[in-house]
Amino acid sequence: MWKQENPSICRLSNDSIVVTWQSDEQDGEDFGVYAKIFNSTLDNQTSEFLVNTNITNIQQKPSVSRINNNSFIIVWESRYQDGDGYGIYAKIFNLTGNNQTDEFQVNTYTNNSQQNPCVCSLTNGNFIITWDSLGQDGYQTGVFMKMFNSTGHNMTDDIQVNGYYEYIQSNPSICYLSNNSFAVSWASENQDGDNYGVFAKIFNSSCHNQTGDIQVNTYFNEAQSHPSMSNFSNGYFVITWQSVEQDGDGYGVFYKLFDSNGKNLTDDIQANTFWIDYQRNPSVHCYLDNNFVIVWDGEEIIGDYQDIFFKVIRYEINSRTTNPLESIPLLLNNSSNINSEIISIFIILAIIAISTLGIVSYKLKNKENLTPKIKNFIKQNFLGLIITERPSGNLIYKKYFKNELKEPYLISGFLTAIQAVDLGLISSNVIVKKLSFKNYQIKSEEGEYTTVNFILSKHPIIEISDLIFKKLKNFIREFESLNKSSFKNKKSHDKSEEIDNLIQEIIFE
Repeated sequence: MWKQENPSICRLSNDSIVVTWQSDEQDGEDFGVYAKIFNSTLDNQTSEFLVNTNITNIQQKPSVSRINNNSFIIVWESRYQDGDGYGIYAKIFNLTGNNQTDEFQVNTYTNNSQQNPCVCSLTNGNFIITWDSLGQDGYQTGVFMKMFNSTGHNMTDDIQVNGYYEYIQSNPSICYLSNNSFAVSWASENQDGDNYGVFAKIFNSSCHNQTGDIQVNTYFNEAQSHPSMSNFSNGYFVITWQSVEQDGDGYGVFYKLFDSNGKNLTDDIQANTFWIDYQRNPSVHCYLDNNFVIVWDGEEIIGDYQDIFFKVIRYEINSRTTNPLESIPLLLNNSSNINSEIISIFIILAIIAISTLGIVSYKLKNKENLTPKIKNFIKQNFLGLIITERPSGNLIYKKYFKNELKEPYLISGFLTAIQAVDLGLISSNVIVKKLSFKNYQIKSEEGEYTTVNFILSKHPIIEISDLIFKKLKNFIREFESLNKSSFKNKKSHDKSEEIDNLIQEIIFE
């Protein structure tokens, strides 16, 4: 079974929940969009069902929103269906998952690609779909939207959202505010003077803008991107995003609150407590008038792989301050078979757990920034990298980063041992994570198709050893993702340049 990813979720009028996601090869052709409906106690009301009618090529990145008491809409991007690149398509369903319309095309402009759709509904039954479009504004990528009525008939043409047109504006998010007004946020290149920044704009029920472009992030060094937004019942709203180096290391997750007119009510506030390496891809949901929960993925606090974290925050309206109820990491380890539906409904489970079971507390014991130490260690002691294919044991890549190896026979011995494991010559119960000889050490990690091995000239301390394993896992994840098709079809090609680039991006950074 291949990937199920990019979930979207919404609550329906009967307290049931609909979850949608993309699934690899389930419809017989690359990615397709699927959905499932759960009741208020999270028992499934339907089996998973195929959303898209056209299954040729790729259908992916779904977004879902309730339209009214009887229906909901799912929107997605589809490759080559409109004749050029990606286009945006949608379909309306009733509360039992039966489609009320055929799939219909959202974008009028079809040149190049239209991608990254997001949808929200107004209280009058209309809904707004927003997306980014390449070349439509005459520059590079811009953000566009269109309004539809409850039966899926368009009420406007494509409308450009962003007022600043130069460079790239992409990855929009949208939410309802009050009185049928709504807000759209997006990432914009160079508009704040340095890399990407997050911007927003408010529109009325007729899609006329009520503000200009509003800069969301106060900190603008490096990149701020991937916004997500949600509204409170009084029309206030919160935007969260990922920011490079703002928390001192890699990506961090930040948020800011605004009133219904777009005036900021807070400064940039950091959501993540654990800040080593990457915390990114945030999503936010408001509930119970003045509470909201932010969910993101990040480097693990305990154990291996990337994990899902969340923080629940209360906005104190009178004092205009935010009060984290607690920092709550939920360690959903990717090594366990957690499917996309469980990840998707996590935000609802989090709220239920908080209200019925109380708050789980976690305090980080050691906040020392290990990034300089691991960079220095790798620079001095990283001798080389070996990649072998599983289960054949064939050598894919071998490179040494030091001119002289004092123990050249050592590498041959390590490689023989690694290939023996790949070929199953050693018991399948044996999982080799580390091989040591004198001061040398090889750290190994298995992916789905390959085994990757770091050759070190010195045994690292425990804290650095853990971070090296993180780099190993990140390297395998990126390398196998880039070459998935080749591995599945058992095709070989020269990957040396690609691997060299990944080494610089992941191992030495």
